[in-house]
Amino acid sequence: MSTSETHALAMDPRTALKLVDTLEKQAERTEDPYLKRILLRSSCEIIDHVLGQHMPATTKKAA
Repeated sequence: MSTSETHALAMDPRTALKLVDTLEKQAERTEDPYLKRILLRSSCEIIDHVLGQHMPATTKKAA
C-alpha cells in the first residue's frame, strides 16, 4: 500500500488514538533519534488525518 493510499483511508478516531498511543510509547522506548522522529511524526500525521476527516467541509476550505 502506497503512502497516498494510506492517507486516503478513513480511520475511526478510537483506532487512531490507540495507534498514536502505541507509536508514542515505542518512541519513548527507542534510543535512535531518527526512529523516534519518524514515530512521532507519524503520530502527528495520523492525528491531522483524523481531525481532517471530522472537520466540517466549510472549515476545510477556509484552512
